Amino acid sequence: MKKSTSGQYAMVCRRFLAPLGHPEGIDIRDLDIDDVVRGFHDSSTGLQESTQEMYEKTFRRAVSSFLEYVDDPASWSPPNRSRASADRPPSRTPAQPRRQPPLDTQDKSPHITIPIHLPTGRNAQLVIPPELTEVEAELLANVVSVYVQGHIHRAAT
Repeated sequence: MKKSTSGQYAMVCRRFLAPLGHPEGIDIRDLDIDDVVRGFHDSSTGLQESTQEMYEKTFRRAVSSFLEYVDDPASWSPPNRSRASADRPPSRTPAQPRRQPPLDTQDKSPHITIPIHLPTGRNAQLVIPPELTEVEAELLANVVSVYVQGHIHRAAT
């Protein structure tokens, strides 16, 4: 399984299971997943509906993958369908990848640079293109969250 996928699964599972107490001690096989999902939606009034739906799909995929692994670890294999194709049947001819110019030539409009002063005395920067759409802002927030959670996890191990 790709690190980005496992990072997304871990982040979303923590969000869904947090209201239940110590998620590490929970046996997923004993949970009513629909109740967990309802509880997440009830407690996530600050998230947009589309974000909640995306998180729910990811949570359900993570649980399904985990249960398949627990049932038969020897024959389990990670999901291999991309996010874009997960809700579509496979096509006969693969889609051509969209070519994008290198990052430094994509957008010449002025960017917003946000300096972030960390408590350890180090600094970070977040560079954002102007006039983000709502979808772009949501994607950026999700990517940063997953990356930071993955970095925290790697640092702890």
